[in-house]
Amino acid sequence: MEERDYFKKQIDVLGRILGKLISELINLKNEEDIVSAIEVTNKKLSDNFNLSLQEIAFHPEELFINFLVAEKNFSNENLEQLAEIIIFNNKVESSTIEKKHLNQKVLILLEYVAKNDN
Repeated sequence: MEERDYFKKQIDVLGRILGKLISELINLKNEEDIVSAIEVTNKKLSDNFNLSLQEIAFHPEELFINFLVAEKNFSNENLEQLAEIIIFNNKVESSTIEKKHLNQKVLILLEYVAKNDN
């Protein structure tokens, strides 16, 4: 029971961190802020999850969900939030190849959540 409470607390912390990042991205007002969105996202992802958008983009697709769920303890809600963050950041200029890979990761995330959500 104690182990379950620990994991629940970890998942709650992940949710709060991702939620805060989403709200920061939404509150960006001018073009300079929007351009810095990728920097903000990469810093938060790196500080809190030891991840970057580039690492997400080029992580092998067949291992992607297992990596986030098993190694990073992401819940379905966290996966949805990560998908939102990726979508927001993909609106900002980045390489076409990276955008393609990130869009594919969003599809993987949302399909997984749809299949596994209660």
